[in-house]
Amino acid sequence: MPAHNLSDEQISAMDRLLELSNPDPAVAQEQIAELHAFLEEEEGEPVEDGGGLMWVFKDITDWRTGFFVDWKDTESFIDCLDTLCETRGVKIDWGVADTTDEEFLGNTSVPDMMQHAYAELTANGLTLWNWSTESDCYSGWISRSVDDAEVYGISEQLQVDFRTGDAPF
Repeated sequence: MPAHNLSDEQISAMDRLLELSNPDPAVAQEQIAELHAFLEEEEGEPVEDGGGLMWVFKDITDWRTGFFVDWKDTESFIDCLDTLCETRGVKIDWGVADTTDEEFLGNTSVPDMMQHAYAELTANGLTLWNWSTESDCYSGWISRSVDDAEVYGISEQLQVDFRTGDAPF
């Protein structure tokens, strides 16, 4: 028996989120295959709902098309966003020459940088998203701004709170 209790609609919504969060259709298809392979495994804890499905999304996308960082790990957030932006051909101006500078990192936070990145990406037709992990970590992805309404619809289908990066959890 598959390790999930999800509806076909929830699985389809996650497939679509993987497509929307991916600038490369081939990578999106690889990640969708990873999702389906995970859901068909017979061992492990079953994925019961959209929230559980988002943790699978996090594992599949982390540092490839998504981010997941501790609440105080601003340096990793910046590094990961730079990696995600590179695949989309954009660059975020973080406002400093050296984003690893101890003073800079000590005077900012992941929510501050998320809001900054959101503004920079919006100017390039992209939206930075985050979802309620209900933990002390931040997780999210980037998609095209023209797809914002569809992303909100996926949030409703999965019954998981998604917010744009200007409103971090």
